[in-house]
Amino acid sequence: MLKILHVSCAALSIAGFTLRGYWMIMDDPRLRSRFTRVLPHLLDTLLLASAIGMLVIWQANPLASEWLSAKIIALLLYIVLGMVAFRFGRTRSVRIVAFAMALLTVFYIVTVAYTKSPLGMLAPALAQAATGSQSSLEQQSGRTAGAPAAQQVSPGWRSCSRGFRY
Repeated sequence: MLKILHVSCAALSIAGFTLRGYWMIMDDPRLRSRFTRVLPHLLDTLLLASAIGMLVIWQANPLASEWLSAKIIALLLYIVLGMVAFRFGRTRSVRIVAFAMALLTVFYIVTVAYTKSPLGMLAPALAQAATGSQSSLEQQSGRTAGAPAAQQVSPGWRSCSRGFRY
């Protein structure tokens, strides 16, 4: 339930941020309305509360996990870029660049959350490249790529589904 709330708040927060960025670029007066200034804080508070709630339930230390640490660091960068985009950017071009960089940062955050890897969107590609490299090494050493690892190592070793031997 908390995860659904967290993901929903994240989607609404990103959509709202994107809309406010569009309004900033178009110099729309709705950007300055009270509702537009208050609603993001309410959504982000719910987003943060749901994240903390999940950490408490899972009894997880966010700094002990590489992907959570990467997500937190990227979140701090996203906040700074958002502040530059909507408050502290002195020129229109600085605000637009900060907004674009914030969107790239939030895309990274989402991919890190989805892949559970600090590499984000690169994780599946690197895993596939590593598997491809491993397959070519297996072929060079005479092992067949399709045979299970447990059959290819000495009988005293067993392998788990992730390829680790124990």
